Amino acid sequence: MKKSYGKLFIWVAFIVLSTSCRSLFSSGSNIVKSPWKTFADAKAAFDQIVPGQTSTNELKALGYNPFTNSNVKILTYLDVMSRFLPNVSIRKEDLPRPV
Repeated sequence: MKKSYGKLFIWVAFIVLSTSCRSLFSSGSNIVKSPWKTFADAKAAFDQIVPGQTSTNELKALGYNPFTNSNVKILTYLDVMSRFLPNVSIRKEDLPRPV
């Protein structure tokens, strides 16, 4: 009789612990909101940008706001250098002026 109660207790404890641990994990649902429905919408907004002329307010109106859109990032000087100057064979003088 004691063995059956012991096994029952172990099973109940296992079930309780395994179901309570599940609540600690995330559900895996992650939805990113974007101002563009399709790639064509994003490309159309990007094509309206004129380097050196488009203001930050115009960029925000086009959907390029890093504070509300998680798909947009503000690049630091080091980020820009690592993207455009990946090795020593490319010099800063070789880049187009707007960069």
